[in-house]
Order: sequence, then C-alpha cells, then structure tokens
Amino acid sequence: MKKVYIKKFAVYVPDTVMTAIEIGKETGIPEEVVREKLGIISKPVENNLSLSDLSMKSIEKLFGTKEESLKRLKYLVFAGSDFKDNYIWTMAPSLAARLGLTDSLSFDLSSQCVGSLVAIDMMKSKVQVENNRDALISIATKQSHIVNYGNKASSFMYDFSDGSGAVLISEEKGAYEILESAFLTDGSFSNIVFAPFGESYMSEPNMWSYKLTVSEENTWRKEMGDATLRNFVNVITDATTKSGYEIKDIDYLAFLHTKRSFHRVIMDTLGIEPNRSIFLDNYGHMQGVDPFLSLNLAEQNKLLKPGSVICLVSAGTGWTWGASVILKV
Repeated sequence: MKKVYIKKFAVYVPDTVMTAIEIGKETGIPEEVVREKLGIISKPVENNLSLSDLSMKSIEKLFGTKEESLKRLKYLVFAGSDFKDNYIWTMAPSLAARLGLTDSLSFDLSSQCVGSLVAIDMMKSKVQVENNRDALISIATKQSHIVNYGNKASSFMYDFSDGSGAVLISEEKGAYEILESAFLTDGSFSNIVFAPFGESYMSEPNMWSYKLTVSEENTWRKEMGDATLRNFVNVITDATTKSGYEIKDIDYLAFLHTKRSFHRVIMDTLGIEPNRSIFLDNYGHMQGVDPFLSLNLAEQNKLLKPGSVICLVSAGTGWTWGASVILKV
C-alpha cells in the first residue's frame, strides 16, 4: 500500500483564558490543588465564536485564503465535540459549504476525545485507495461551557478547554508519515458521562440540561483508575509494535491532558523520559485537539527532527483509548 502523510496541520487557541484562581472560585477547590493536582495553570475558553466558527479558525490557518489543496479534498470529517451549533446536526457539510466544496463526502465522526485519532486511521485507509485526493479532519470543542463546576463528581472535567485543530491527510509527501494505530473500547463505562438531554428524557423535561453529568460515580472510579493505565499502555504498545518499533524508540509522546500525577505515572510505566512529552498545564484538555496541540508545542520547542517517532495518544468517554504512531519526515 502507498504511504499516507499528515501533510500539514494547524491549531487555534483562543486568547481568553480561565485561570486556576477562577477555577478555584467556581469549584471551591484551593488554587494550589487546581494547579498541582488537577494540573491546570490556565485553560483557553471561547465565549464568542460558535463551534463551526472555531473550526474555521484552524482550517483557515491550515489553508490560507488561496490554497490549491482545497481542490484535492475528497473527504471532510468533523471529529470534534458533539456540543455543536445546533442539536442533532451534522457540522461537516456546513464546513464544506463554507469552503466551497461541491464534490466531497463530508460527515461527522462521534468518538468524543479520541475521535481525531479514529479519523486519522479511517482517512489513512481511504486516501490509500484514492488517486490524488486528500482528506481534511476538523476538530473543535467548546466543552468548557458544559462543565458543571458546582458538582464535585465532575472534577475530572474541570480541565475541559476550548480550541480547534485541522489536519490534512494526503498521499503527497508531507510533515509526517502515518504509520499504525490501535484502539480499545470498554463499554462498561459507556453510561458514565453524558448530558441528560435526548430520547431517554423526553418524558422528564425537568431533567433536561446541556451540562455534563456523571452517573454511578461511586462505583466506577477505582475500576477506571485500573483500566485506564492498562489500556493506555496496551494501545501505545500495540500501535508502536505494529509500526515496527518498540516503546524505547518513541521520541515524543503527544499525550492528552490529565492530572499531573497520572502524566508522570504513564511516562514512568512506559519508561519514557519526562523530556519526551509536554504537560499541557497552560491549556487543559482540549478534547481531540490535545495530541496535535502537544505536537505543535514539540515543534515549537524543537524537540523533533527527521526520523523522530511520535505517538499521538488520547481517550474518549464511552470509553475508548487510542494511539497513532507517526514519523517525522
């Protein structure tokens, strides 16, 4: 099969932030705990743009105003947040219309915070069988706005932030060669996090809310603690092995934002030196944008060179863990 590349990518980070002090005031948690335990110094929030407008910010950074690559687009996938401009609405066709695309397949992929990596794996296989056609993956989130800061059971979501990313997948040689991915789903956690708004609540309108809620929070946390480390290690190992490498060969781990202590645990468990990853304490958890935000920071800090083996890692409620290995060209 022919090689497929991330030809280029872009991220957009809003200028407005919510600081650890502000999060502390909203939640009643001491600022020091927000900074050190939750690992949040500040996080970007978007108060004005719609989710589709936010998506366009990173797409415009990627393509500019006059970009020939738009003519090669066969697929446009929105793989970001389900908290969109409208309820029961597909965003990718709207983005396609704004880009002037008339012969593309445009669709949304819902896999929460791991959706961007699922989309990379899916679009790699599609581009491999196309001739001179590309795929655009859009990721965006405004999930800072659907966190219930007054609910301590939601504390693991206090880091939710806003922003967007755009990734161009192409057979044309680009910045990174896409190697292999691995995913693992444990559906026993599927009903833990959701917004109580949908068919199940039609007869109970007093319960409707766009804010995220946490169900069965007393029974799942320990099980999740055990499962999440094990499953992250499994998908990272699987993706790396399928790509022809070992864990020791990973030059950079583009890992999603988590608690500061868990980031240390995952690095120690894998035996990867701390300087081979960047902790996103000034960004929070930007949904599926996280791996690309981390990759962008690695490039800015000159941590990568041609031949660097990079592992993009995220997980989405439901619960699905994922890893994709790419090689810097």
